[in-house]
Amino acid sequence: AVADMADMENQLLAYHIKVATAAAEREEFAQHCTSLQQTVVVAQAETDSHRKKLLAVQMDLHQAKVWDFPYDAKCSVAEGKVETLTKAKVDATGKLDAAKLTIGRWQASAESAKEKQHKLEVEVASLRNKRAADAKKLAQTVDQLTHHAATSMEKAVAQWTVDHATKVMSMQDQIDKAKRTAEDTTALLHRRNKALEAKLKHANDRVAILESQLRPLSHLTNRAKALEAVHSDNKRLQLELMAVHRQVAGKKAKSKPSHDYMDEQPSIVLSNNQFQHQHSPQTSKGVDTLQCELTRYAQVLLMSNRADEAGPFFEASLAQCPHHLDDAFVLRDHDECVNTLGTTVIPTSFA
Repeated sequence: AVADMADMENQLLAYHIKVATAAAEREEFAQHCTSLQQTVVVAQAETDSHRKKLLAVQMDLHQAKVWDFPYDAKCSVAEGKVETLTKAKVDATGKLDAAKLTIGRWQASAESAKEKQHKLEVEVASLRNKRAADAKKLAQTVDQLTHHAATSMEKAVAQWTVDHATKVMSMQDQIDKAKRTAEDTTALLHRRNKALEAKLKHANDRVAILESQLRPLSHLTNRAKALEAVHSDNKRLQLELMAVHRQVAGKKAKSKPSHDYMDEQPSIVLSNNQFQHQHSPQTSKGVDTLQCELTRYAQVLLMSNRADEAGPFFEASLAQCPHHLDDAFVLRDHDECVNTLGTTVIPTSFA
C-alpha cells in the first residue's frame, strides 16, 4: 500500500508538471495570437487605407477619363500608383491570409492544448479522488490492522502469561520433585553408608579376630623348620638304629630267635579315632601321654610326606595339649612331650 501511494504521488507530480507545461504553452500561444491579431488589425487598417486610396485614384482616373483632360502624364503616374497599390494590396492580402492561417494553426494548437489541459485536469481530479479513496481505504486498513494487532497482542500476552505461569508451575513441580528425589537419594545413601560402615566395622572386627586366631599359627613355620631339623636327625638316628638292630639281631640269632618291635613295619596308617582309642587314657600314660603320642604320630606322618593325613592328629593334639600351641622350641618346657618325642622310634616305612 505504501509503494502504491508513492507511485500515485509520482504520477500526480508528473501530471502537475504536464499541466503546468500545457498552461505555459497556452499562455505563450495566447500572447502570440494576440500579437498576430494586432498584426492582422494593422494589416486590415493598411488594406483599408490602400483601398481608400485606390478608390480615390480610380475616382480621379474615372473623372479624368470622363472629363478627358490632357493629363496623360498624371494618368500614367496614377496608373503606376494604382498598380503599386494593387501589388501592395495583393501582398497585404497574402500576409493577411498567412496570418489568418497561422492564427488558425495557433488557435488549433491552443484548442488542442486546452483539450490536453482539460484531460490532464480530469485525470488529476480522478487521481486526486482515487488518492483520497486509497488514502481513506489505507487509513481504514491501518485502523483494522492496528486493532487486529492490538487484539492479537493482548491475546498473545494473555496466552504467554498463562503459558509462562504453567511453565513456572511445571518447573517448580520438577524442582520440588528433584529436591524430594535428591533428599530421598541422600537419605538412602546415608542409610547405605551407615550399613556399609557397620559392615566395614564388622569386617574389621572379623579381620581382627582372624588375625588373633591366625597369630598362633604363625608359629607353625618355626615348628616346620624345627620338624625338618628333627626329620634330618631322625634319619641319621634311624640309620644308626638299623645298624644296632642288625647287630642285636645277629647276636640274638645265635642264642634264640626273637622278634624285635622295631623291626615290625605297620601295615596301615591308623586313623585319628583308632589311634586315640588305642592310646586311650585308660593306659598308664594318661592324657598328656596321649597328646604327646598324637603329636609324635602326626610328625611321623608329616615326615613321611603324608601331610593331609597328619593334619587331624595335629588338630587333636592342639585341642587337648595347650603346650603344643607354641613352636618346637617351647616343647623343652614340657618334659614328658620332649621325652616321648625323643624316645620315639620311627618305623622304617615312614623314613
